[in-house]
Amino acid sequence: MGDNTNAIQVNVNYDGTTLNATFKDIVTGLSVTTNYTVNLPSILGASTAWVGFTGADGGAFSTQVMSWGAAAAVPIKLNAQRVGSNIVFSWPAQTGAYLLSSPTLGPTAVWSLSSAPWQLIGDPNTGKVQVTASPQAGENYFRLQLLP
Repeated sequence: MGDNTNAIQVNVNYDGTTLNATFKDIVTGLSVTTNYTVNLPSILGASTAWVGFTGADGGAFSTQVMSWGAAAAVPIKLNAQRVGSNIVFSWPAQTGAYLLSSPTLGPTAVWSLSSAPWQLIGDPNTGKVQVTASPQAGENYFRLQLLP
């Protein structure tokens, strides 16, 4: 890719076994791809991590532009069960999520932590988070929001 001032696009993907990095000169279209077989959770000691880049051209000035694509959606099973006048929600604790409510659905819906009384229980025996909600009039919709 050589010595030039062309912007380099870097795409990094990890599929649970292989870390793939592609470096592409966006002016010339030339690219280099490398793959590493690696078990990141065993190295990091966790199943999530933050990734970042830094770099310079060796001169007095360097420009770096970072942007992140959306991660692929991972389906999470949210269980809901009516217990008396309450609703008991539960989901896997390792997901890192919290429950939101809204009185409406659609693109203009406003989602927030409910003003309804909550009881949050993390159960180490089941590995689940459990929330008991006492819905108030008009609060009919709930969604699980993943932590960034």
